[in-house]
Amino acid sequence: MSFLKSILFGSEGSHNILGVKVNFIESHSSSIELLQNRALNIITQAPAHILSHEMGHVFTIGAFLPRKAKEVKIVTHLLEGKTIYLNSNTNKIVDSIISFSGPSANMVFSSCKLIGAVALRNYITTPVAITLGTGAVVWMANELLSAYAGASSKNDGDFGIIAKNGATHLAIASAALVGQVALGVFAAAQFI
Repeated sequence: MSFLKSILFGSEGSHNILGVKVNFIESHSSSIELLQNRALNIITQAPAHILSHEMGHVFTIGAFLPRKAKEVKIVTHLLEGKTIYLNSNTNKIVDSIISFSGPSANMVFSSCKLIGAVALRNYITTPVAITLGTGAVVWMANELLSAYAGASSKNDGDFGIIAKNGATHLAIASAALVGQVALGVFAAAQFI
């Protein structure tokens, strides 16, 4: 039950997911803020999306690096996550792949939610279908906006790291991310 509370409401908790310690951190100064944060987390499904993003990094790190990811931190009131791992002097290609894997995993998760919401709209209630579909679209847009902001400022975010690795890396990652969005939307449109 504790994991469900973390993933649905953003409640604090420490969980072991596939051998990786995942910490959900929640901060609030009043009970009103707590309720507001939890309501926002329910509506946007933020903890689930952030977890899918970070687990994308975890799986890719496990595939490319001899040392696995140590820990994932998800700060639910700030809607952010961080995968902590021991960097073993990777090259630019591996850095770009690891950085791209988080946004990519969240796009896959968001696309599946959008397709499911549209395909199952006759079997689930309309408010649930709208909430799932809207949450998916919001997170697709969020990943695209974060990618643009990171790439243009070359910050320490996923696409900022990719941009620092070169224009070719950025072009490939950008095309792949936009392609994922297009595939998700077109697949969902098949059920309309």
